[in-house]
Amino acid sequence: MDSVVAEQSINRIDIAEYMAEGRSRALALDNRGPIRRTASGAVEPDILEAYWRHGFYVFENVFGAQELADLEADFEDILERLPAHKGADVDSKGRPALGVDCKGENLYWSKPLGDPWGGTGFGQGRHAVKMDEPTPGQDAPEDVVFLLIGSLQFSDACLRAYGHPDLLAVSAAVNGEDFVPYTDGLFIKAPRLGASVAWHQDGTTHWDSPDWHQGSHGFNLMGQIYGCTPENGVWVIPGSHKLGKVDIKAKTEAAGTTYLPDAVPMVCNPGDVVISNRQLLHGSFANTSDQWRVTVNMGCLPKNPSSACAAAASSRRR
Repeated sequence: MDSVVAEQSINRIDIAEYMAEGRSRALALDNRGPIRRTASGAVEPDILEAYWRHGFYVFENVFGAQELADLEADFEDILERLPAHKGADVDSKGRPALGVDCKGENLYWSKPLGDPWGGTGFGQGRHAVKMDEPTPGQDAPEDVVFLLIGSLQFSDACLRAYGHPDLLAVSAAVNGEDFVPYTDGLFIKAPRLGASVAWHQDGTTHWDSPDWHQGSHGFNLMGQIYGCTPENGVWVIPGSHKLGKVDIKAKTEAAGTTYLPDAVPMVCNPGDVVISNRQLLHGSFANTSDQWRVTVNMGCLPKNPSSACAAAASSRRR
């Protein structure tokens, strides 16, 4: 595939430096390692303390070789079954395309290296600022799928990942024993094609609640099939889950750029899973790299919001 055109590389050295410095800052944080349990089976308290302090934690090597092979095989099958192009009812082999018989919207499309949500009303306007949109290669397709919603109905491997016992233990530790799953999807960042997702905070229901706390909107679990790098991964502002609703326009205007200086990337190997607070300010840049990033997106909410509040308060007291 043709590389991104030269005029988009004017600031490439600066961006490369930004990526490298962000990676160094991310790896210096004390929020990564395997899921460790106490003798009683509870998640080790220092993991929870780091999660509540930074708003995210990288769990290393959660999925083993066979689990990763199953996830990759299911993803490759999903890729083959996608519509041949936006609006098509069949895949590239003429078979009924994935999702054509579903009542709800399953596939979200973007122009290659585009930002389909930034500065729009999508998601109740949570993506307030548009990201840079590099020019793709001349042979890029007209549109690409960057998000598949409802992945559990298309992938048994994703369903098994959601029920991983260590991830369920983490969910119980953060939310309390009584919690509910709320989302399933695949974020697909194809090499030199993948769309950006503009800076935003998830959740729309509790910002003005008198009982708001740093865990009010739950969390995402982000399993990585191929790993993720600063170039193709999610970037976050550590600790921003404690700040309430952030004025994203004001923040980017003050920085003079969407490459926010206090952000760090989620750096992961294949099989790692990130727990990310949904109130954390986060986003991702268009994937101009030559590496895939496919995130198995999962998440849980406390059935009783006060249970997550109690867990957060307990962590603060330690």
